[in-house]
Amino acid sequence: MAFRSIELAIKELAVLGILTRVDGSRERLVQLSATHRLAGVVLALLRAEADFEPAWRSELRVMAEAGVKDGLMAVALIGAGAAGREAIGDPLELLLLAPDAQTCAKWMRQFDRAGKALTPRFGLELKLTCYELPVARRLWATRTPAADRSIREAIPLAGVTPLAALSSADG
Repeated sequence: MAFRSIELAIKELAVLGILTRVDGSRERLVQLSATHRLAGVVLALLRAEADFEPAWRSELRVMAEAGVKDGLMAVALIGAGAAGREAIGDPLELLLLAPDAQTCAKWMRQFDRAGKALTPRFGLELKLTCYELPVARRLWATRTPAADRSIREAIPLAGVTPLAALSSADG
């Protein structure tokens, strides 16, 4: 979130009495008002949010590991989600590298089904890209700076890293 959005949200929560400002610090510290009737709900929300990313990553990792056992070479989170720049509502971009078109098609269907199951539980949408390794290597040879950054920032979920798979063609 933008700093200004956070600042406005904190101000509103302080006006409602859910947060109180902590005086005596150079930083703008706040604390939850434990006696506020919504304190328990806010704490439950914060606890659930703390488990949010590990939970969906774990589910995707299990699927990715199954894919690697069945022929995929790499599954990685790429784009804004991997770089920590995603915004609310942005899809999670997954890159799949496969040895052939059949493996690509099979696991695109599998991950598409998995994504549809994640949406109602996590509010996440998957954006899937699968390349056959020879095609990916040809594209990598003429990569743009944005593609280079995306692959270098990729977070592997299973298999080899995309950079390792693609760089072996660089020489």
